[in-house]
Amino acid sequence: MDVRSILAVSKASYTTNLGLLFLRVSFGLSLFVKHGFEKITRFGRMVAGFPDPFHIGAPLSLSIATASDVFAAVFLVIGFSTRPAAFFVACNILVAWLFVHHGMFFGKDADHGEVCVLYICGFVSVPLCGPGRYSVDALLTARF
Repeated sequence: MDVRSILAVSKASYTTNLGLLFLRVSFGLSLFVKHGFEKITRFGRMVAGFPDPFHIGAPLSLSIATASDVFAAVFLVIGFSTRPAAFFVACNILVAWLFVHHGMFFGKDADHGEVCVLYICGFVSVPLCGPGRYSVDALLTARF
């Protein structure tokens, strides 16, 4: 696998590329604004009560979630290393949904289940479809 296959941008229509831009920016910004910003501004306060589903320690678990919700989300918004970033975020949210929210979707105890599933669907769509023409990946691919 080479860089070109990871950054691959298909020759899609104008509206498809706009749709991919909208998908990346709306999901990436939503994740960053709602979850990422909170993690970088309240890291010290959050670490004590942060879930640790794999028993690696709350600081490391929070650091991984912060990398997903801050750095990978920003990468998605600008379209840089889009496929790996979206895959990382989808995996992080899947872990949160399964181990923290117990895979709940329906019922009074489902609290964030629907939001988790929607995020997972959006972030799985990005690696499948690619970043689109309006991305840093498209600029980088043109130079190789």
